[in-house]
Amino acid sequence: DLILGYILPWFGVTIFAGSYLIIILFMSFSCIVTRYGFLGRKLQIEKLHLDNSIRTMTSGAAILNHSIKNEIAKISICASNLSNVDLKPTQEKDSVQIILRSSGHILEMLERTGQCTRDFTLEKVLINLKDFLEAILTEFEYQFQAKKIKLTTDFDVEVWVAADALHLREVFNNIIKNAVEAMESGGKIDLKVGGRRGTATVIIRDTGIGIPHEFLQYIFEPFFTTKDPRRNFGLGLLYCYKVLKKHGGTIAIESRPNQGATICLNLPRCTGERFSPTRGAINVQNQSISG
Repeated sequence: DLILGYILPWFGVTIFAGSYLIIILFMSFSCIVTRYGFLGRKLQIEKLHLDNSIRTMTSGAAILNHSIKNEIAKISICASNLSNVDLKPTQEKDSVQIILRSSGHILEMLERTGQCTRDFTLEKVLINLKDFLEAILTEFEYQFQAKKIKLTTDFDVEVWVAADALHLREVFNNIIKNAVEAMESGGKIDLKVGGRRGTATVIIRDTGIGIPHEFLQYIFEPFFTTKDPRRNFGLGLLYCYKVLKKHGGTIAIESRPNQGATICLNLPRCTGERFSPTRGAINVQNQSISG
């Protein structure tokens, strides 16, 4: 178009070309550049796609590894408790239940390995955040006791969300585990659940060592970690960000060194609406819920 419409007429040469000819010439030019390159630089689209697939697969496998490591840590603690001869029967029963839940979670994560190594899909079910979080906190009870961590909860209202229980559970597992690891002994974790209009909010605050200001801008980047890189992959918060984003939610972190960290998670709230579970979700029926 540039040559026929501007350059040649400048030299007194006029050639009429319709729009279809221009489009055909442009498409031909694009195909040639893609296949053979332009000025010695070939467009390696297939290689870029392959490299991206490899990076996605590697990240997904590392996320799966990270999740399994968290569950095995819980099983290890419970097994250690069971070896204590002074353990009460109720404590033995609780430890066994945690082991069974963690083992089931590992198996479910393994069954969905393909989703983790690719771009996983959500299987939404209706979740009561109060019951959901209380069940997760129960699994950390022995870790709280070992580090003398005081837990306070504030469930302002009954809040329901439509979410993937497996991935959302792993999000809270990661965040609570990070809070526990950030405190030596005698710390405190505050968990608050609230909701207004169409948003459900979960705020988790700890009194740990905090995150330096200069690191806050990197915490959601792949493989960035302030812990021992030999035992931590730096994918926990990235995974949390990805899960919240897929649910249409957000995650934000505020922190100062030696003053702890505050993590705020927002999710779309279900209020007075009929919910249809995602294909593949089980034990959930269409129902109406009130705020």
